[in-house]
Amino acid sequence: MSRDRRRSDPARRRIARIRWTTTLVFAAATAACLGVLVGAALRIDLASRGEATDTDLRQRAETLADLVTFGDDQALNLGPVQQSHAAESVPVYGFVTDRAIAYAQPGQDALPSDGVLRRALADARRADGQVVTFVAPEASAPDGPELHWAAATITDFGTYVDGGYTGGIAVAGKPVAAAVGHTQLRTGLLLAAGALTLVAAAFAHVVAGIAVRPAVRGLEAQEQFLVEAAHELRTPLATLRVLAERRAPPEQTVRQVDRLVALTERLLLRARSAGPAVVSTVPVRLDQVVERALIAHVEAAGPGAAVDADIELRTEPTVVDADPELVERIVENLLANAERHGAAPVAVRVGDGALRVADRGPGVPARDRRRALRPGATGGLGTGTGLAIVQWAARAQRAELSLLPTAPEDAEHPGLTVVVRFRQGHARASSKPHARGRSVDAGRQEGT
Repeated sequence: MSRDRRRSDPARRRIARIRWTTTLVFAAATAACLGVLVGAALRIDLASRGEATDTDLRQRAETLADLVTFGDDQALNLGPVQQSHAAESVPVYGFVTDRAIAYAQPGQDALPSDGVLRRALADARRADGQVVTFVAPEASAPDGPELHWAAATITDFGTYVDGGYTGGIAVAGKPVAAAVGHTQLRTGLLLAAGALTLVAAAFAHVVAGIAVRPAVRGLEAQEQFLVEAAHELRTPLATLRVLAERRAPPEQTVRQVDRLVALTERLLLRARSAGPAVVSTVPVRLDQVVERALIAHVEAAGPGAAVDADIELRTEPTVVDADPELVERIVENLLANAERHGAAPVAVRVGDGALRVADRGPGVPARDRRRALRPGATGGLGTGTGLAIVQWAARAQRAELSLLPTAPEDAEHPGLTVVVRFRQGHARASSKPHARGRSVDAGRQEGT
């Protein structure tokens, strides 16, 4: 089947869509989870930087409040403040009373609005000497970025004027510390989240490919089965049509019908091997079942065929737990595989609970024996109706299958020996009739 045909197969396209959909869903879920984590990390970072900024502002505001002094006429003395490092490290600071802004650096518009300052005065008064913090924009830019502020009560300033208490606060403000670092952190987290999402998507695509691989193999097996069925049934159906048109003798028609029935049974078994096996085994005489299957194989070859001269049969009375019908199918497929891919003579041995079929063909290298048991293997290593069915039938009966060289010392023609070892049967052998059974000629025990 060509690559273009595989790409155009609707079933394959559906599987491909399922794989890509799974990949996209997994990638989207990963991106959403990473987005939540990035958002939480950025919020924690902002909160941490804001807390560090507030801590620094509290110290600066307390220092400024302690340094400022007032004369007897309530005039503001900024000498100690201007000589202090606290004023240099704060971009915006000022001193505010209940009545006015006594001083502001770099200017009054750099401080918060009057309403915010009044609330800060009230909060500082209620705080009983504790420094209060708040967030507000500058008065000159109410829609601009918000700064962090700290307000500390000026301890040596406060008097009753006109029946009311007049107090003051030192205000210090600046933006959140290391805002550039936060921006870099955000960029790094977003890039890392994007990279992780791509990695997760690639991983999901690989995992989805592994998950749908059985479905793809099932489709390939189905396509292979359809090709085999069409190929196998074409010849007998055409022959039957010719016989019907020529009104051939009934025995020829019956022979072709028998061949068609055998092909149908093999194809049904091929389809059955694609699914799980449920087989009931009973004690049977393995030697008798093999003899009947071999006789049926020879007779199916038709008169004049030299098949019987190329097969040597030796048996010993052997009782095993098996399914007679599946044993017959094993024999048929092993003989067909030996005839197609091996070379005469073909030796069939039954004894010690095992069936052995050996040929003297090119054999199967050790590295290719596992592949030879796969459905659809070609190149002399088996076919979809050969060793793959033998393996399935053996497993269904809990028998052991092994491939060995017939003559390891012969480099050119090592041959192939297929050994199927059944479980020993201890009860009385079953006399279950076989659909394709034939009477056994005792004279054919040593060679068929």
